[in-house]
Amino acid sequence: MTHRIPTWTLVALGLALNILAALMTNFVIDDLGEKAADISEKQSDNGRLIALSWQQIDGLERRREAIITTLSIYDAKDQKLPVAVSDALLANLKGGDKVQLPDTLSFSSLEGVMAAINHEQAFLRDRINQLYATNLDEGDAQKSVSREINLYRNLALFIQILGLGLIMAKDLSRR
Repeated sequence: MTHRIPTWTLVALGLALNILAALMTNFVIDDLGEKAADISEKQSDNGRLIALSWQQIDGLERRREAIITTLSIYDAKDQKLPVAVSDALLANLKGGDKVQLPDTLSFSSLEGVMAAINHEQAFLRDRINQLYATNLDEGDAQKSVSREINLYRNLALFIQILGLGLIMAKDLSRR
């Protein structure tokens, strides 16, 4: 004696599987998509910070050139550098804990100023390296999330096809 599963049971199970696939797509995959977008945004922000840091390094190099050129011009004329010019050239330079900036700019204080510029550039390069390493880690996380999204999409598609197959069993059972 063969027991047949009632058709309505197969249809109900098929509908339940389709609903499960829809919920999985709506909640799980969408959440993972948001996570992937957040990671991408962090990478983009870090990329902008890296570009800004390189611009700052380049600006410091231009400042170094301006200081040397200005000191050379005033030295060639046997003139002392005006305090306003000295202050403008030293503005926004940070000596850090290890480097003491002079009060006024002169050839005798040039070594300290160059050390301050070198220190600040080294700090910015370290920051760039850290941001780049963070971006590499974020890239790995992005790949992991993408794999997870693909896994859930494939699973949801399989569940949906299985559900549709069970629903179609109703039509096949009539024959």
